[in-house]
Amino acid sequence: MALPSYYISSSVTTVDTETTSKILMLPPARSIQGTTLYIYDWKGTASVNPIYVSTQQDDLMDNTFSTIIMDTNYQSFRIAPFNSSRYAICQSYTGGLDFFTLAPRIGVYFQQRAFQRNWSAFATDTGTNQLAVTNGGTARGFYSSTDGGSTWNYTVRSENFVDCAMGRFGGTWYAVSIGSSGAGGYIYRSQNQGASWVPVGTNDTGPQIWVAIDCDNDGGVVYAITSNVVWTSGNAGENWLNRAFTIPSATYFTDIALAGNYAAAYISTSNASDGDGIYKSTDKLGTTWTLCGPILPAWLGVTTNDGGNIVYATTGAGEIYKSTDTGANWTMINGFYGWIKPRCSLDGSTLYGLDNTGQQLYQTTDGGTTFTAFGDPRSWITQYGCSQNGDIFVGGVSGGYIYNGQNIVL
Repeated sequence: MALPSYYISSSVTTVDTETTSKILMLPPARSIQGTTLYIYDWKGTASVNPIYVSTQQDDLMDNTFSTIIMDTNYQSFRIAPFNSSRYAICQSYTGGLDFFTLAPRIGVYFQQRAFQRNWSAFATDTGTNQLAVTNGGTARGFYSSTDGGSTWNYTVRSENFVDCAMGRFGGTWYAVSIGSSGAGGYIYRSQNQGASWVPVGTNDTGPQIWVAIDCDNDGGVVYAITSNVVWTSGNAGENWLNRAFTIPSATYFTDIALAGNYAAAYISTSNASDGDGIYKSTDKLGTTWTLCGPILPAWLGVTTNDGGNIVYATTGAGEIYKSTDTGANWTMINGFYGWIKPRCSLDGSTLYGLDNTGQQLYQTTDGGTTFTAFGDPRSWITQYGCSQNGDIFVGGVSGGYIYNGQNIVL
């Protein structure tokens, strides 16, 4: 995917002497905010010599050229910020100067990280600490970064992991395994930013076929689910309580979301026979659960904000529902993209969703009023993470690399 180029918003005929001298002193190509943005002067023999913009991404290394200035006989140019504006100055072969004001566009920028692995899930806090786990393939285990994904620490664990979580303000990190052969595994915990991992609660839970895990802001309260049982811990995973509750025989759990302040927890379910809804608990350790949300055949994912009052849930029919009153009432806010699993920011305004082809990511920054494609289609892993304020996406491609994505102003 190529970043959008600068475009001409206006042409100006006069710029003061100080501006002109500052622009002319700059080199003809500028790298802006690490996006490797280059502007070229085409010095051909044609009577019209356009200036092109080229964007090159770290992950795909592809160039896309767009014409931004089309005029005759330009032999050189400069671009520079000045007085909160960005100017392009073009010098013709005859010595004349033309000035243009360049207006920025917002583009999605992905940085390729880490290694090619069978990734299964990702988590992050502010975007600085990042966690990834694998399911199958070689070099299985935990991958952690404490510098925004620039470098990664690998801890070997030859098991298959299906989900991971970390406190949004640091603290404790978790991952759940289904074992080396898929017959059952344990909950693992790290309290030193991924440097080492230990199984916890093994005497309480025993080996399980885990489905998902989530924790509060510092990782002290944590919930984990199998297909039909929820387990909770209030002491950072040292001890676990079985919080099984009655559900229809054909229902199974698909995802869990815990509010950052543990005021509410939500479990999405699937029941192809009779349909089922979202289950909610508003006590700290999931003692009681009540049914909320429309009764539908397949809820695929759920996410909630810091206070637990804003909830998003996705369905197998490609719909996304939102509640702003702790699950009491729900509104379908989008039914176009075939959503799988959503992830939202702490304030609930930014939401990422993946379509049901597993290819295209979408993002909203206004609570679901509008959605835009986030980057180009790829074979994304369905378990991904976003930072506290939603500005950084952490995910991976099936059998490929980890990527960090964010919106930037060029």
